[in-house]
Amino acid sequence: MTSLRLLKVHSGVDCYEDMEEKHYDVVKKNASKMRLGPDFEFPSYHLRYFCWHGYPLRYLPSKFDGRKLVELHLNWSNIKQLWQENKYLEGLRVIDLSYSRELIQMLEFSSMPNLERLILQGCLSLIDIHPSVGNMKKLTTLSLRGCDNLKDLPDSIGDLESLEILDLTDCSRFEKFPEKGGNMKSLKELFLRNTAIKDLPNSIGNLESLKILYLTDCSKFDKFPEKGGNMKSLKELSLINTAIKDLPDSIGDLESLETLDLSDCSKFEKFPEKGGNMKSLKELFLIKTAIKDLPNSIGDLGSLEVLDLSYYSRFEKFPEKGGNMKSLEVLILKNSAIKDLPDSIGDLESLETLDLSDCSRFEKFPEKGGNMKSLENLFLINTAIKDLPDSIGDLESLEILDLSDCSKFEKFPEMKRGMKHLYKLNLRRTTIEELTSSIDNLSGLRNLIIAECKSLRSLPDNISRLKFLETLILSGCSDLWEGLISNQLCNLGKLNISQCKMAGQILELPSSLEEIDAHDCRSKEDLSSLLWICHLNWLKSTTEELKCWKLRAIIPENSGNPEWIRYQNLGTEVTTELPTNWYEDPDFLGFVVSCVCRSIPTSDGHSYFLGCALKLHGNGFEFKDKCLFDCQCKCHGINDLVDQVWVWWYPKIAIPKEHHHKYTHINASFRGKWTEIKKCGINLIFAGDQQNHMPMLEHPQNSGDDGSALQDTDGNVHGANQDDEHYNIPMLLDLPGNFGDIGSVILEGTDGNRKRRRDDSLPDVVEEPHYKRLGAPNTHLSL
Repeated sequence: MTSLRLLKVHSGVDCYEDMEEKHYDVVKKNASKMRLGPDFEFPSYHLRYFCWHGYPLRYLPSKFDGRKLVELHLNWSNIKQLWQENKYLEGLRVIDLSYSRELIQMLEFSSMPNLERLILQGCLSLIDIHPSVGNMKKLTTLSLRGCDNLKDLPDSIGDLESLEILDLTDCSRFEKFPEKGGNMKSLKELFLRNTAIKDLPNSIGNLESLKILYLTDCSKFDKFPEKGGNMKSLKELSLINTAIKDLPDSIGDLESLETLDLSDCSKFEKFPEKGGNMKSLKELFLIKTAIKDLPNSIGDLGSLEVLDLSYYSRFEKFPEKGGNMKSLEVLILKNSAIKDLPDSIGDLESLETLDLSDCSRFEKFPEKGGNMKSLENLFLINTAIKDLPDSIGDLESLEILDLSDCSKFEKFPEMKRGMKHLYKLNLRRTTIEELTSSIDNLSGLRNLIIAECKSLRSLPDNISRLKFLETLILSGCSDLWEGLISNQLCNLGKLNISQCKMAGQILELPSSLEEIDAHDCRSKEDLSSLLWICHLNWLKSTTEELKCWKLRAIIPENSGNPEWIRYQNLGTEVTTELPTNWYEDPDFLGFVVSCVCRSIPTSDGHSYFLGCALKLHGNGFEFKDKCLFDCQCKCHGINDLVDQVWVWWYPKIAIPKEHHHKYTHINASFRGKWTEIKKCGINLIFAGDQQNHMPMLEHPQNSGDDGSALQDTDGNVHGANQDDEHYNIPMLLDLPGNFGDIGSVILEGTDGNRKRRRDDSLPDVVEEPHYKRLGAPNTHLSL
């Protein structure tokens, strides 16, 4: 090893990984296992690259010869001082001693004339920087981030003529930037975040190459230097959470400035009149300041694209000339005291997002607001607005309109055909009583949310014309009695009718549906009919060979459950053996996985999460999939909690064919957050099964749905229902017929008479039962 050129000693973290303090304990623990004596040496004369994470000694070996060394990385080391006497290191380009918490000082830098990067990040014991630092004429990066005990820098720092990046972030005791620091003509990025600095010297204006200046979280910084306006190259200035009260007029001379952030400057009261001179400014953030108004010169910011005035508790009036900002794309006035907008708002021809959320005094949207032809997102959440002008229909580019929590909003305007791009309309918790019949003009609508609208009583018939509608949320509309959920909604994937009285009246659903949520419905109707409609749709989709068609639904358990849902296990997991050659049977359609659960109330309302993991396995092969259900609502009190039935249909065609013959078992495991899972089961579904009974049957307590005993995870059996007569009403399906017609469902009662579910005028067509279950004597799966 006499010609050793590269030495890397790993201690659990890769040498090229970003250095982070969170790795410190891991590296130190691994490094402590290595025992090195005081006389430890290694050949170093030819060494070019040396990386040792967690180097355990206080110094490098006394005979260390680094004259050919190019990079030195001793992160998370025990180094107190690199070497005890100066060494000439002409070839050294990089020193990285990040998170070497024992490092007290660096010796003379004169012996490193070609050093380009010096990284001392997280060196907590470092007190000062040797004045010879100014001799490193080629140094481009100096990182002292997180050096808590560092209070200042030597004046010689100004001699670093090549320095481009100086990082003093989180140097919490650093109080004064050196006067001669303004001599660093090549400096491009200066980070002083979370330091104790109070001001900057006027020489800061001499940093002619500076592009980024961060003073974020400098809680004592209260005055920006007058000559700061001389930094002609400055593009980003962050003064977030400082004690600054105002800006000098010279701020308008920052001709290259693109981003100015004064967020959380709670003492900042007045934006300078000459601030309108910043012709390159693209982003202005004034979040949570004490500003009452803006000067009319704000309209002169011709390049401004983002203006954020959110959480201005005293900001009441938007300037009339604000409409002159022709490049403005985003205007955020969220949670301000603004009452209205000037008509000139309509002149913002490039505006794409307007957010007035939580402006509790905002009552009227301007008539000329319809002139904003580029507007895509309009948020009026929790405002005092009562209606919208008809001109709202002229917003031809609008994609999202959110009026949720507008408790005074009573009537939605007539819609024009011009809003063809609107894809999301949110009217949650408004006081509307009906939707306009012109809703069908919103031809591109994909998401319609009308949740918790207590006054809403009906839906317009032509809602079925919304061909592209994917999500319809009607949860909590407690007075909603009438509405057509039509199979013409051919792209509807998610339907939420929880807590709706109309839930039990739904007789048809689109075959595109993937999720139906009817939890906590208090309808007197038999809500399990929804599961039956879902089941028919699912059967239809499998015969039509739709790819990976999966469906999930949830209803209250006390509505009654169909007999084709049976529970085999108490608890959260169930495993069952698959029938022989199950994958070859053309009549086998897939699985129905289900559970009974009860949500656990929380202090912030009623919110729960439920997930199911499905696994087929056998002969060393396995296939996995999962399904998630997330419910956030405030349904009822703890005394009203009821069990819910959650069902997931899973088609055979969703399982890759290559290993079908290998799988012998299927397992379903359930987990939930704020949810108690009581019992679960897996059922196999075959075309034409006699066992697919109508869902008018009440679920037996403490038993399986077919009256069989339930088994918990410990193998204990819990009561069986001996009276099977009530729970075995045969049902035949005419599968080759039209599944969209519930009239094809036929019931046979205990008296032997056939009864139709709906249309008695249809002929009695009954398919012969299938008993060819490939090794199974009958179609009834009971485990």
